[in-house]
Amino acid sequence: MAWSPIRLFVVGTILLVTGPYFFVEGSNRQASGERLLREGRKAPGKVTGHRTGRSGGVDYGFAVEGRSYSGTSYMGRGHRERFPIGAPLEVTYLPTEPALSSIEPEEMPKDGDVLRKLGIPIALLGAALIGVGVWLTRR
Repeated sequence: MAWSPIRLFVVGTILLVTGPYFFVEGSNRQASGERLLREGRKAPGKVTGHRTGRSGGVDYGFAVEGRSYSGTSYMGRGHRERFPIGAPLEVTYLPTEPALSSIEPEEMPKDGDVLRKLGIPIALLGAALIGVGVWLTRR
């Protein structure tokens, strides 16, 4: 199947928009994780559920100064065995923003770095596809 210039423009545009989103989201996640590691406080929490799918995750709840919060930490396969529903766990949260929390804060900067590093090549691939589409229309 040959790639038409229109198809190249559409896919290229999607990638050109997605790449910067990954870069910004990764940068934000990395900064949040580093902030949690620097300024975070610990609170007891409890596993409230699991996310299914390729990335998988653990839903958890915790309380700070009488107010309840919840969060999800995405961590891939094997999380069900490590974090059974109802099990106690330790949550790291920001005192100034308790909704920003994690059960594995040391992983957040790594995840963010991966997303950030993917963003640039994805955007460049999108620009290249658009360029090929332009080139094909002028041949």
